[in-house]
Amino acid sequence: GARNMEQVYFWRESGEAMFDFATVGGKMIHGEFNQDMTRVHVATSTGKFTVFDLNGVKRSEVGSFCEKLNPATTALLSPSGRFVISGFANGSLQGCDLLVGKGVNYISPSIARIVDMEFSPDEKFVAISYDQTVAYNEVTGAAVLGDASLALYDPAAGLSRKRISIAGETLTSIAFSSDGTNIYAGSGNGSLIIYGTSDVKEILRQPFHDYDVADIDVMGD
Repeated sequence: GARNMEQVYFWRESGEAMFDFATVGGKMIHGEFNQDMTRVHVATSTGKFTVFDLNGVKRSEVGSFCEKLNPATTALLSPSGRFVISGFANGSLQGCDLLVGKGVNYISPSIARIVDMEFSPDEKFVAISYDQTVAYNEVTGAAVLGDASLALYDPAAGLSRKRISIAGETLTSIAFSSDGTNIYAGSGNGSLIIYGTSDVKEILRQPFHDYDVADIDVMGD
């Protein structure tokens, strides 16, 4: 598929085109297969989350988390394929338990835009990157940027367990290590930062370039 489009496309690894279908309820912001590759999960910019089978026929709609004034910015499927979480521009979170088809209530620790999210391998935590807050000077009307933040969220309890402020930059992408002990983050200034999961403290920072790290992926071994 392609982000920010209302059409989802499928190809084989060989480059052969298979099929495509249109999304409903906004542009696609996230698409992901389940573990046995029998379904694809598509989230749109309004937070609508739809499950399709591999022949492109709609299988079920598990959530319609629509906040029209606050579009969805990211969506996340848990490693087991049971839970899905959508993050919104106003910092809110909406979740769904796919096993029972019911929504899950989450309390977000910030009102800033959610940039990226990632489940830990054991699904006990979700790392959430929040954008820098924005305030306005009442006299001049100028926008003043505040701190961004990184939160370690407990999806079972629906609460944030730990949250740190990040001055002067936003974490544009995040991922857990394969054993879940570290959080890898790419920043808006081109650095790779490693945090310990237990205390969310910075362990290592490595600058690479001067533009956003758009995505991070961690190999299993």
